[in-house]
Amino acid sequence: MPIASGAMTIALLAAQPVSAAIAASPGEPSELARAVTTACLEALGQRPHGLASVSAEGKAVLCVRGEIGLSNAQVKAADFVKAGKDHAAKLDGIFFTSPGGQAEPWLEFAERIGQVDFVIVGGLCNSGCANYGFVLGRRKIVMPGSIVGWHGGPTGDPAVAKRFMKRVPAGRPFISGVIVGNQPGNPVGRLFFRSNTAAKFLKIGRRTELLYRRLGISTRVLSDTTGARPPEAIVDEVLRRHRPEEISSWVVLFPPEVLVRCYGFSGLEEMWHPGGPEATMNFGLQPNLMTGLVTTTRDVGADGCPAAPAEG
Repeated sequence: MPIASGAMTIALLAAQPVSAAIAASPGEPSELARAVTTACLEALGQRPHGLASVSAEGKAVLCVRGEIGLSNAQVKAADFVKAGKDHAAKLDGIFFTSPGGQAEPWLEFAERIGQVDFVIVGGLCNSGCANYGFVLGRRKIVMPGSIVGWHGGPTGDPAVAKRFMKRVPAGRPFISGVIVGNQPGNPVGRLFFRSNTAAKFLKIGRRTELLYRRLGISTRVLSDTTGARPPEAIVDEVLRRHRPEEISSWVVLFPPEVLVRCYGFSGLEEMWHPGGPEATMNFGLQPNLMTGLVTTTRDVGADGCPAAPAEG
């Protein structure tokens, strides 16, 4: 993956204020958040990927670090799903630092876990981690300097599946977690599904819709970012500073107020965010990231919320 996922690999920067109504104290993490983060980082040690169970502040917590997949450089999908089964109804919270990985084991993990009291992000939570991990917390805590990023995902809508499968012209930036330079085609499809079929997208998408319905969250957060393009002004500024091949990916970091107003999220009182469009862009252009980070997609509806990407 283009963004490292080791222990707190994203620098912990001073928080910039977001909506006061959403983030009551965006600068200083709570005692619980600090205790869980410390316990998980100690339990995971120097391992680039792994799972660990800890107790912090009297809370049972599962710690997850790394991409979920099949190789020895990832958390094995079978181990991840088994952790979901073994910890179902036994957890108070989950700590994530993960760039995502294969969608199906993430979904199965989420289906088994259901909902927990809190989720804490300490580093990166992108792709499957955002789609299926972050959403599980009644309280969703993002530590200072950490990010939650969306770049689309499965729903049961055939129009979304069509966008997911569509080939993208070379050199045309679009929201994706795994762009390789200006390679044509849809690398998100290649990441999630080796068979790369719309039928599998829709099958997993229908299960995703059931999960989101139980959590009270709109799957528009997935469909609005599938096949979407970043705002033109941000693209122009990023490419003024850097060559296209230097940008590893384009990802949406929705501000908490957008997640609440547009997609039905709740429990975001401790969600750190870089700030407005320029601050978010600059955060992504740090040498250890080199990622196109945006706060919305190019297509926006009359309500000010992101909209499904326009054709063409």
